[in-house]
Amino acid sequence: MQGDFHTAHLRVFRAVVTSGSFTAAAADLGISQPAVSQHIARLERSLGVSLLHRSGGPVRVTESGEVVLRLADAVAQRCRQAMHELSALADPVGGELQIAAFPSASGSLLPTVVGRLRQVAPQARVRIIEADPPAALPCLLRGEADLALVYDYPYPDRDTALGDGRLLQETLASDPMAVAVPAGHPLAALPSIPLGALRQESWATPRPSVCQQALGAACRDAGFRPAVVYETENYHSMLGLVATGAGVAVVPRLAVLGGAPPRVALRPLTGTWLRRTMAVATRADSQQPPLSGRFRSLLRQAAPELLAAPL
Repeated sequence: MQGDFHTAHLRVFRAVVTSGSFTAAAADLGISQPAVSQHIARLERSLGVSLLHRSGGPVRVTESGEVVLRLADAVAQRCRQAMHELSALADPVGGELQIAAFPSASGSLLPTVVGRLRQVAPQARVRIIEADPPAALPCLLRGEADLALVYDYPYPDRDTALGDGRLLQETLASDPMAVAVPAGHPLAALPSIPLGALRQESWATPRPSVCQQALGAACRDAGFRPAVVYETENYHSMLGLVATGAGVAVVPRLAVLGGAPPRVALRPLTGTWLRRTMAVATRADSQQPPLSGRFRSLLRQAAPELLAAPL
């Protein structure tokens, strides 16, 4: 094994694995497919091992490929860190930060935090990758994001998704849940709505996900199974269905910070443990860009403030 290879080979190999094919990697990198094949062939020849299973379907890494992929991830992370440090030296009030964040945070919490960041670092550049925790945390571990804004439902008898030893996490706030009912619904007259009061209702819920699992567990604990008539990945779609009178929904408070849409009444949910824990995660083995500390400090301030606002 010679081990004489270029970081460009690692970059191309990593692109092939993450995109799933030579063709997709070529498009992502802006080079030809034969050039991608040449990079991989030279890397394998240099190392004296096969890195990919070539079976006609999506590429799969060999055991040796897993080792090289970890090296490629580490090299990419080091390069990003060096660019952060150079950027900070050249622009002490700017720099760049990449954040993977779940949709309801990217549409509510992050605009507030980015606005405050501009007051202290007017030249800062922030790129938001919208992703739920199952996608955001791998993105962070691959070095494609500096921070991941994530959530979990720490309900009984379940390991949390935030316990990975490769990550450092900081809890930001508890995100309570709200009940959305049609404005003319009898429950809209209550100041808050117990979960058990919804047992006879038709429901709009999230599609199969950790959110749906947590809601199902809470309803089971309350002694019923929700009658689901509509499933969606979008909380705004759920609220739109509620507005038509077709059902009720339980949504995170963060998703409705702007208030209730027309013909929908929002009330605090009571009588259950159901709520989200919101956290910011970083990699345990990486030095953070200078801008990261400022951003995390602003997150710590803004998250509790926004979630404390009444419905």
